[in-house]
Amino acid sequence: MASSLSALGWADTWGGMVGSATADREPHPGEQAVVANANTTQSGDITRLWCKLVLPMIRTSSPYRTYLPRAGYPILVWVTLFPNPCEQTPRTPQDKSPVEAPVPPAPAPTTNTAPERLDPEPSREEEVAVTPEDETVGETTAGSSLFPPVTGPPLGPTVDQVPLLPRLPKPNCNPSLSVGSPTKGELQCGVPLPPSAPGLRSNPIRPNPRAGYGTAHLVRALLHAAKTVAEIYPNSTLWVHDISHRRGGWISHHRSHRAGRDVDVMFYLLDDHGHPRQSKAIPIGPDGRGTDYGDLLDPTDDIPVQFDVPRTWAFLQALAQDPRTWIHRVFIAEHIRTQLLEHAAAVQAPQRAVDQIAHVTCQPANPHDDHMHIRFYCSPEDIDAGCLDTWPVYPWHQRRLARLGKTSNPAPAPRPRPARPKRAFNPQDLPPMHESVREFLEQRHQWASKPHPGRRYCP
Repeated sequence: MASSLSALGWADTWGGMVGSATADREPHPGEQAVVANANTTQSGDITRLWCKLVLPMIRTSSPYRTYLPRAGYPILVWVTLFPNPCEQTPRTPQDKSPVEAPVPPAPAPTTNTAPERLDPEPSREEEVAVTPEDETVGETTAGSSLFPPVTGPPLGPTVDQVPLLPRLPKPNCNPSLSVGSPTKGELQCGVPLPPSAPGLRSNPIRPNPRAGYGTAHLVRALLHAAKTVAEIYPNSTLWVHDISHRRGGWISHHRSHRAGRDVDVMFYLLDDHGHPRQSKAIPIGPDGRGTDYGDLLDPTDDIPVQFDVPRTWAFLQALAQDPRTWIHRVFIAEHIRTQLLEHAAAVQAPQRAVDQIAHVTCQPANPHDDHMHIRFYCSPEDIDAGCLDTWPVYPWHQRRLARLGKTSNPAPAPRPRPARPKRAFNPQDLPPMHESVREFLEQRHQWASKPHPGRRYCP
C-alpha cells in the first residue's frame, strides 16, 4: 500500500511538511518515529477517503457521476494501470498501531549502564527528549519498538469526519414521461423492456445494447401484442431491438428513438421447411423470401428464410385492436405492406383494424425491408409534460383525444435539408462477395427508393 501511495504522490507530502524542521540537522531517532507515524496516519486517512468516496463515484453509475468532471476518467485509467491501494483493507483508527522505528545495531557491552525505566507509559515530552545514554539502555529484539505510540490530537481529519455529499433525490417515476419529439426529445423514468416475456425476447446483441427503455404505454403494448400472437400461434417469439436509452436523447444508428416512443421489431420468420425460426434483420424480397448470409465470400453457409405473414399480421392486428395502444406510424417496405394487407383480406380480418393498419404503414427513405419501425402517439400524461407528435394526426386519434379533453401538440416541421445528388448504383463499387449476394443487392436497389403511392397519409 505504501508503494502505491508513493506513486500517487500522497505519502511523501505530509512527511515532507513534518520533517522540514529537521532539515538543518541530523534527525533524532525519536523524531524519526514521529515523522514515520505521521506519514502512515495521514496516508492511511487519504487512502480510506479515496477508497470509500472518490473511487466509487468514478466506477459506479451513482448520481455523483453526473457532476464528475472529465478529470475523473484519467484517474480511472491511472488506478487501472497502477497498483490499487484499495486492494488491501485500510486500517481503521482503532486498528492503528505505532510505526516501529528501525532497530539500531546492538551496542558493545559497557560497564556504565543507566538505571532501568520504571514508568511503563512515559509522557510525550519524554519521548522526544531522549539522551544519548537512553539509546543504549536495555536489549532490543526483532519486531520490538524503542518508542511507544504518539499521543495527542490527530494529525488531520479522518474519513469518518469528512462529510459526504447529499444524495440527489430521485425524480417522481410514476408514470414514465416522453418529452419533446421523436427526433428531439428525452425520456423521463423510462420503463425497461423485460429480457424475456411470454412470446417476446429482447435481443441482447441489438445495435445499442442499452437501448431497452421506453414509455410504460410502449412496453405494455409490446407485451400484450406478443402474448396475443403466442396464444394464437404457439412457439411464437417476437424479437425486439432498439427502443431508447434510459433517459432518451441521442442514440447511434437512428435519427429518432430519442423519446421512448419508437421501437424496432423484427419480422416473424420461417425456415425453408416452414417451421418458425429465430428472427433476424434479414431483408425480405417481394416474393416473401430472404437469405441469411453468413460469410459473404462463402455461398455454402447461406440459409434461406421465409416471411411469416400470418404471425406478423396477427401482431399488427393485436396492436390495432387494443384500445389502450395508440399507434402513430409503422415504417415498413411497400412490398411487405402489400403482402400483409393481402393476407388480411384473405382471412377476412376486422375491417376497422385493416383500415387503421393501411393508413399507418408507409415506406420511408430507408426501405425497412428487414424489420418494422413502430412509433406510438403521446399519452395524455406525455402531452401535459410537453410531448410533441409529428404529422399526421389521424381523425380517429383527434376524436380519441377530444373525449379525454386533450389536444395534440404538433412538433415543428423539420428544416428542409439541401437536396443531395443520388449516387448511381454501381455493382463494381461493392466489396468482394459471391455472385448470389451481388444479384440480391441489385434487386434490392430497385425497391429501396422511397415510393410515392399517393395515399392520403403516405404521399
